[in-house]
Amino acid sequence: MPDTERKELKRHQSRSETRTFGWPEIIVFGIPFAAFGLSVILVGLKTTPTELECGSSPNWMIYWFGIFFLFTGIFIIILGIKGIRRNSRKKRLLAHFPHEPWLADNPWDFHGIKDDNISTTLRAFSKVVFLTLFLIPFNWWAFFSSFSGIIITLITVVFDVATILLYMACLYRLGRLIKYGTSHIQFKRFPFFLGESLEVIFSYSKGLERIHKLIVTLLCIQEVREKRGEDHTTVCYQLFDDSHTIDLIDSSNMMLSHQKISFPLPEGDYFTSLIDMPMRYWELEIEAQDITRTIFSATYLVPVYTRPQALRALGLSHSS
Repeated sequence: MPDTERKELKRHQSRSETRTFGWPEIIVFGIPFAAFGLSVILVGLKTTPTELECGSSPNWMIYWFGIFFLFTGIFIIILGIKGIRRNSRKKRLLAHFPHEPWLADNPWDFHGIKDDNISTTLRAFSKVVFLTLFLIPFNWWAFFSSFSGIIITLITVVFDVATILLYMACLYRLGRLIKYGTSHIQFKRFPFFLGESLEVIFSYSKGLERIHKLIVTLLCIQEVREKRGEDHTTVCYQLFDDSHTIDLIDSSNMMLSHQKISFPLPEGDYFTSLIDMPMRYWELEIEAQDITRTIFSATYLVPVYTRPQALRALGLSHSS
């Protein structure tokens, strides 16, 4: 039975944190961060190298500080440029295809989509590397500076242990990716319309030949900006949830390399909107289980939209 109760998804990864970047983020954060970082590096180049003495700050700290801000600024500028290009693409395609908003909403592949395991693994590693770079001066402060104290040392140790655990989690994720490879869902048609059905074919590359069942979940998620305490943050809400289990146990206990999956779609205000805030989208989650545990999981963004009146009257959809 589908669940249409609005619920907060506290552990869900936001998709909108960087998609809304544009000129404001470039001007307010990107350019100042990059300029400040570059100026610090130039100051370091003009500074006479000094030997590391007890209590003194080594010269490499100056370069680290400048490089950290420089690359942070460049990263924000790149995200802002991507956001500007995304908005430009949206306006251009909406002008040419006003009755097919899905073309402007996201650069969909009409045939299907791969899972996001590669991108999530890369994001996880990038966050841990960023945290590692951020902790470098604190480790120098805690373990090599004469200004260190027991509290600073303990706090640094806690963050260092947490970073090591995060690296272990990233390596585990990488190991699963190497073992099971990537998977893919093929769209039976494009896009899927509310009030009709979502039909895809799930296929995998390796490692899932002998499993007992697939747990398939279809979610409609909305992201909104809310004030929590003193800060504004992006919160994910579940608007629709439907799931079922596909039992794969047969005489050979072998999973087919291609598995058909189908869900009825509800009617109502559930259409995908990836280009605007509040962002709304549909995800298909697939878990493969053996007798005791989940051995594979993947998430796929799926195109679910409202059928335009012009197409509704004709009974047609845009397809490849």
